[in-house]
Amino acid sequence: MIMKVDENLGWRRLVYWAVIFIILTIAFWTMSMYESDEALRLFTFAATITSIVLACVSIVLSLVSGIGTYKNLGSMRDASDKIGNVSDGLVQIKDALNTDIMKIDALGENMSATQDQLHSIIEALSHLQEGVDNLTLENNQHATNNNEKNSTTKFDIENSSIAGALIVYACFLASEKKKNFPAALIGNPFYVHGYITALEISVSKYFRATGLQGMIIHVEKFEKNYFGKATDPEFIMNHIQKNGDSAQAKESLAKIKAFFEIK
Repeated sequence: MIMKVDENLGWRRLVYWAVIFIILTIAFWTMSMYESDEALRLFTFAATITSIVLACVSIVLSLVSGIGTYKNLGSMRDASDKIGNVSDGLVQIKDALNTDIMKIDALGENMSATQDQLHSIIEALSHLQEGVDNLTLENNQHATNNNEKNSTTKFDIENSSIAGALIVYACFLASEKKKNFPAALIGNPFYVHGYITALEISVSKYFRATGLQGMIIHVEKFEKNYFGKATDPEFIMNHIQKNGDSAQAKESLAKIKAFFEIK
């Protein structure tokens, strides 16, 4: 649209100068034919008429040019408004994208936290299953009578694992001292909880304990006669020495005695 207006204006200017050139040529040619005051007067009159005509043509061209310029300005104004609208739309899209990104980030953090919780639960269940399996294996291998009504049944501490012996000894001291103890005192708290839960399930007649706040062991019942040598610290130490003489096991035994103030 703008290019067409500029081309038309160029052609009109060319025609305008061509007309002026022709008029001047005719005027000079006419004057050369006459050498008198009458000719000069006629030439002056013709020049005046010509000036008036040229002024009218100039006014018309100016009006045409002004109309084209006004149209161009209107088109530019419309284009500017459209660009402004597009810019506002882009800003809104940017804000919406930023909001969506923040929501995605928050969702990712929630999923990560949920995944961590699931891993913790799975690990706890794994340790609990391990404790149950260990205790079940010990009872199946060494118990001569699985009927809990038989009062002569004893806990086979000699063939028990070192960790199991330490847990039983700590539960004995907790029952004697009426004092709760942290599961981490012996080692992995998940394993301790699993072993105690399995022990309570298998010999509930002689042993009951609960976990407080997930990490503290509270012994409600402990039959000393049933567990026998498991209550003797010297036997526990000999048991450790016979089964690899673990420095970590000795350290756990020392922590248990220190916690319950046993010399």
